[in-house]
Amino acid sequence: MKTTVDLPESLLRQAKHKASQNNTSLRALIISGLKKELASPMKVVSDPIEQIRNAGKELWRGIKRIITFANCARIGNKVHFLGQESLRGSSKV
Repeated sequence: MKTTVDLPESLLRQAKHKASQNNTSLRALIISGLKKELASPMKVVSDPIEQIRNAGKELWRGIKRIITFANCARIGNKVHFLGQESLRGSSKV
């Protein structure tokens, strides 16, 4: 059966390269990957509260990464953490 799948360009390049390395076709690689994914047990979270907790944890991790990145300054090849006084506009770095 034929179908069309929209893949990110970089993922498609990687898949073609992997298929070439394994001396197989892209079709065979995709079939193999789908079979492996479908054979593994699916993780189902039936509790909506647990789903919200998990989403909140992921959101908080993302926020912490953004804050950490925003509090850093790249000077040459080094990254420096900016203290609170630097964040308020002080000239200390």
